[in-house]
Amino acid sequence: FHVIGKAPDLVFLGLGQADLLAGMVPAGIAASLEDLIALLTQKTRALVAFASACEAFFPGAEQRENARAFNAQLAGLRNPRTIFLDLNAPVNAFLERHRGGIGEKRALHRDPLRLTSTGRALLSQTAFAALPWENLF
Repeated sequence: FHVIGKAPDLVFLGLGQADLLAGMVPAGIAASLEDLIALLTQKTRALVAFASACEAFFPGAEQRENARAFNAQLAGLRNPRTIFLDLNAPVNAFLERHRGGIGEKRALHRDPLRLTSTGRALLSQTAFAALPWENLF
């Protein structure tokens, strides 16, 4: 958990993906996220952004189901100072658009758990584009 500066304007929390891969219970991860959001909204004036776990990044059906269970709990964490980013739709649309080329196949699908640097850059751009920057500041 990293915060830059003493009074941040925006804090992005990235919980879910690694925790689900480690076998943690979706309800426990969501409870931790809820506690962090409550602490940040009490102690700072920052907007708090958090994102869904991208189901496409999980190798097994059980892990994808756990990701869906985790994501289902996130909408309830919204309040006037939080921003929930559902990354599943833009990431899935991105993957569908970019499955064609050989280089893109290797970058995005060589191993879903260890994307190449090109794959990470492409997906990071997709996630960045999903942020509603014009509404934030």
